[in-house]
Amino acid sequence: VPVLFGTFLEDTPLSAAASAAVTAVAVHFGLYYTGQHYFPYYEGVAVKNPGISTALGIVAALAVGGVVYLVGRKGASPAAES
Repeated sequence: VPVLFGTFLEDTPLSAAASAAVTAVAVHFGLYYTGQHYFPYYEGVAVKNPGISTALGIVAALAVGGVVYLVGRKGASPAAES
């Protein structure tokens, strides 16, 4: 997600990219290792599907990074843009 912000959005604040990266990693590992409470089919299986926690991590990172980007963009003064 941080790469997409840098590629497709102008003047992406570092806080947006960093918060998206931290969110993605935290959600992925949090759900992968504690996801048996949220995903019932994780119980009793030998191999967990990392694609589920990865996809949810990407979606969460996009949401958090997008909000931080929009808040940071609205906080910029119009005089700084000219």
